[in-house]
Amino acid sequence: MPTNKPITFDGSGNLVRATSAAMPMGTITGACPLLGPLRNNGGTTQTRALLSHSPAIDAGNNTTLLTHDQRGAPNVRTSGAMTDIGAYEVQQEDVLFNGGFEGC
Repeated sequence: MPTNKPITFDGSGNLVRATSAAMPMGTITGACPLLGPLRNNGGTTQTRALLSHSPAIDAGNNTTLLTHDQRGAPNVRTSGAMTDIGAYEVQQEDVLFNGGFEGC
């Protein structure tokens, strides 16, 4: 017989759109993540790019001291004031224009 167990979250530097559970400090809740479509943004796996004005930009951490984002070199893990939340790091020198049509 299944039992109800409390949901627990660990860590910080996350972006959660909707939840009824308590979140750790440093978690952004209730905000549209402003993500692009899942596609080949370079590297061996598909990622979702962060669109302009995404609350995930410069809101994460790099406590594991990674040198590159999920896409690998030459995409550094921290580009800008702080690390972005998620697998994709916006490379500040590459940002030209983003219409944000895939937003919430």
